[in-house]
Amino acid sequence: MPKLTFPISTIGMECDVLIGLDGATTAALVASTQAIPMPIRCRGLIDTGTDVTCVNAVVLRQLGLRHPKKTATTQGATGSATVDLYKVSASIQDFHQPQGPKLVFADLLVMELPTVLPGLDVLIGMDVLLTARFVLEGPQRQLALEF
Repeated sequence: MPKLTFPISTIGMECDVLIGLDGATTAALVASTQAIPMPIRCRGLIDTGTDVTCVNAVVLRQLGLRHPKKTATTQGATGSATVDLYKVSASIQDFHQPQGPKLVFADLLVMELPTVLPGLDVLIGMDVLLTARFVLEGPQRQLALEF
């Protein structure tokens, strides 16, 4: 079973994430011989309090995503809000081990982050965590994802 291990930092349960265009959009660009934007290296934070993975608007715009797949209403600590949802590909991996395992999602529906989080681009939500075994080793200050 592949396993990714990350240290727990002072910020929290950080991980490395690549965000790119979703599989269908990528296939359409390949078929039409158009250029495919490179996936963007992101700093992620595992957030068990969010149901849906969230991505910074700046990352979405760098990929050329300007029109959401749909909008939805979400409930947060400050009340409800209307949010935009986009389809992307996401890969959780260790950037220091490029040949290591990767937890890959070719078509992940993500929410645009309504606010900028300093130093973070992605909040990994329960939609992703429920596809893997999540192990928190508190005394060792590390987390593992097994898939």
